[in-house]
Amino acid sequence: MALHYGIASKKYSLQKVIVKYDKISAAIGMIPISRRKVTNVIVMSFVLIWILSATSYIIVMESYPEMKRIFSFYLVCDNYIISIFISFLGALLIIAYAYGFPSMVAMMCGIFYYEFGEILSRFRVRLGNQNRIYSANKMLCELKIHRELYKLSYDLQEAMSLICFFLLCSQMANMYCLLSEFVLTKTEDLTTSQIIEFILLIVVIPPTLIGIIWCASRINAQHQKIHTAIHLLLDSYTNLCNHDANITTYLNRMKEKQFPVMSACGVLELTPKLLLGFFGSLFTYGLLFINLKR
Repeated sequence: MALHYGIASKKYSLQKVIVKYDKISAAIGMIPISRRKVTNVIVMSFVLIWILSATSYIIVMESYPEMKRIFSFYLVCDNYIISIFISFLGALLIIAYAYGFPSMVAMMCGIFYYEFGEILSRFRVRLGNQNRIYSANKMLCELKIHRELYKLSYDLQEAMSLICFFLLCSQMANMYCLLSEFVLTKTEDLTTSQIIEFILLIVVIPPTLIGIIWCASRINAQHQKIHTAIHLLLDSYTNLCNHDANITTYLNRMKEKQFPVMSACGVLELTPKLLLGFFGSLFTYGLLFINLKR
């Protein structure tokens, strides 16, 4: 529910970010690259995982009557094939909502972060080309684009922050709960359904967390590269004999702007350190649970 609320509350902010994406991409002169194939492959991979998981549940369902009743929504059907089909749909719906929906949200967040990183990368290349011909008009154009990127970075942070916070919290809570359940349960008491759920979480959650944090940290890395490029431009220009005060002013104005670090509600900065912290804490809690089990 929290994730639903986060997306609904940021709907218009996301639309605003998309519109700005298009405007800045046109100003930079980026050639639109269709990543539909990659996106389709990722989506189909998730769907295949859901179908395989639902099929696995159906296979072991006969040994667990309560599970069968849950997946069939407590409907009584005399026809065995129809009963299996209803149970399969029930399992698929539960898996899609519990694990599929967060995965799709994670993919959406990753796409937003990745595309913004691409725009920043393109802008950094444009800045690098400015050291060949110093022109006040061209530098003013770069300043305007830099200003729009600066605004867009804050818009993106505002639009994605709450969604990422709820997503990361829900995914990590699932991991911790299942880890505690898996470790504290005796080996002989583990059910096949628990093993299937554990495998499903291991397959789905880590890639989504890694994808979001990698795409967001890529933005932070591009910010640093742009800042470095501006410093190099300013240094190389000041070494020239003939100076244009306007160009120096434009470069200084760009240098003064500090882009925000992508974060989840300002609580979790989306950097590789966060990823190491997540998996490090999982490992630590795993050892703790093992000691408690003994």
